[in-house]
Amino acid sequence: MKKKPFVAGLGGLGVIAAIAFFVVGSAGVPHAPPDYTTQRGTETYYTGETRYEDLAPFIGNLKGSRSKLFVKVSITVVYRLGPEILAAKLLFTERKAIIADRLNLIFGAKGFEDVEGAEHRGAIKEEIKTQLQAALFPDKRGRIEDILYREFYVQ
Repeated sequence: MKKKPFVAGLGGLGVIAAIAFFVVGSAGVPHAPPDYTTQRGTETYYTGETRYEDLAPFIGNLKGSRSKLFVKVSITVVYRLGPEILAAKLLFTERKAIIADRLNLIFGAKGFEDVEGAEHRGAIKEEIKTQLQAALFPDKRGRIEDILYREFYVQ
């Protein structure tokens, strides 16, 4: 008779151990964060929310050693982010010197004939988009969708 409580005690202990294993075992396993590196650059990686960032007006000289022409451009960057970036505004602030440098390089290589007319301005828009993509999101954690001109003056 004394063996029955001992067997029942072991059975009860086994049930408790099994419950503890499932409760602690399943909760104790850390879940690895998602690996987004293979998804970057794909349409499904970027959030559905389109964001807009107004850049400070850019003023620079056009190409030509004797050129007295300058351009004033104000642009808005239209972009989307992947789930890895939380503070995009900070990104634009931190890289404003790089943005200004890229715009200087683009417009410094253009003469008046290169900025005149809608087809040239469209080509410049694509060039700005490509350069800012490389400057702001070289790892493809964000994607520039469009460049909008708020102002475009040549004088």
